[in-house]
Amino acid sequence: MVPLEPNTVLKYPPLVREMHDALRAWLFPQLPERAGRPELLARLLGTGISEATYVLAELNAAMSDPGDVCEFGVAQGATSALLANEIRDTTKQLWLYDSFTGLPKPSPKDHLKDDIFNLGSMEKYEGEMRCDSAEVETRLAQINRALGESESISPRVSTVATKAAPRLQNALSLKAAVQKVTSAKPLSKPEILAAIKKIGYRFSAKDPMNSLNVVLYTKGQFKNDGGKFSPAK
Repeated sequence: MVPLEPNTVLKYPPLVREMHDALRAWLFPQLPERAGRPELLARLLGTGISEATYVLAELNAAMSDPGDVCEFGVAQGATSALLANEIRDTTKQLWLYDSFTGLPKPSPKDHLKDDIFNLGSMEKYEGEMRCDSAEVETRLAQINRALGESESISPRVSTVATKAAPRLQNALSLKAAVQKVTSAKPLSKPEILAAIKKIGYRFSAKDPMNSLNVVLYTKGQFKNDGGKFSPAK
């Protein structure tokens, strides 16, 4: 994953707003305006703005239908926050299903379609994209911040851990561990990896650096100054 240049980071949210407005005007005129949506679109990881807007248009079109909303495969909860924001004024509940242990061991039927981490083989993705449920709940709380509210996230959003093998338990999330070791001074990725292992963080993924990259290059979380990372705030 390649970090955005500083000027691009500053320009990205307004560009997302312009793209969102253009998509609504030309392709999804029935999609109602929703406070906080552009800000949450700008925080998406791996899902394009046009794809996400299509999902939201379909969700809103089905809003009058009975039933709740489910997401299967949550990762860091960026799309989950977007969905939760859309249904916050309804009686629907958002159910988030994930093992929270990362990708499972691939079967013979699984084939590598998009090597997003440049690992070279499907087998190396086992355990990748693991995020603790606490990290997802933190991501959902961004809805309230985007809307300028102080209330906690609606209890109608529920995370459900699907059956999976036991995973390593850490006192801190990976993000919190990185923030802790980089709070005193900026560190390079190898230095961060060594430091968080020293304070007791244990990885379940086969390649810890890939998990670290996901956290470091998530927009708005860490500053990158010549390969040295520190907390953004």
